[in-house]
Amino acid sequence: MYLETFRRRPLVLLAAVLLPVLVIVSGWRALRASVGISEDAAQFDRELARREPEVIVFGSSLANRGVDLPVLARSLGIKEEKILLMQLPHSSLAHWYELLKNRVYANGHEPKLVLVVDAFTSMLNHDLLHDMQSNVDRLVAQMTASEPEVASKVFHIDDPEQFREYFVRQRASEYRQSLLDSYRDQVIGLL
Repeated sequence: MYLETFRRRPLVLLAAVLLPVLVIVSGWRALRASVGISEDAAQFDRELARREPEVIVFGSSLANRGVDLPVLARSLGIKEEKILLMQLPHSSLAHWYELLKNRVYANGHEPKLVLVVDAFTSMLNHDLLHDMQSNVDRLVAQMTASEPEVASKVFHIDDPEQFREYFVRQRASEYRQSLLDSYRDQVIGLL
């Protein structure tokens, strides 16, 4: 009965063969491709490119509440638009390191001054980072899969391959979205 249906409808047979192949090939391609940077990281990149700041203020919510940008600009003799506040809630030294490394310097920005504003304990104690999963998520969102210093000092992972696996697990939802986008693009491209 099924064979007769396939003989009368060759497109059904073709779809039955091609659809699984399409799913497997596009999934393989998506998993081989690296997931781009997180939306938070992309937002910082856009703001840096738009403003080209001379001064960058890093910190947690304390920086947001504790730094008067107009006063700082007047004190430094620069326009307020040349100061960029890069604030992450509950951030730590590891967050600021990643922001400076991957968002600022990796994109060719060269601020004249970088200020770090936060409680002293956040600057020195990496273990506070692990108290909240959202802190880990925010840190990993600013990282790349190859971060030996932070992998070792913050996550206590010295094997680069083991850290890559950890990194992928932490960004799993972005990988899933990348896989779904790839499927959608492949199907639309095929149609």
